[in-house]
Amino acid sequence: MPYRREVGRPTKVTWTVIVKLADSLQHNATIGEACRFARISRQTYYRHLNYDDIFAIRMQAAMNNRNRLFMNFVTIR
Repeated sequence: MPYRREVGRPTKVTWTVIVKLADSLQHNATIGEACRFARISRQTYYRHLNYDDIFAIRMQAAMNNRNRLFMNFVTIR
């Protein structure tokens, strides 16, 4: 079977963006502030929230963990 290429633009929501969004939401940022920090639009955030189950679970966990102390040693470039 020949190699099949994906068509279209690559997604803006990468693992780095998910970590940035979750980290800022855990530190009581609004969704708009978190999206600006991660450099995505709110429309992109809500689209992934509705259609990507892993993204939705991660964002719900971040919202549930607000006001809790977390030590994060992930370096984001």
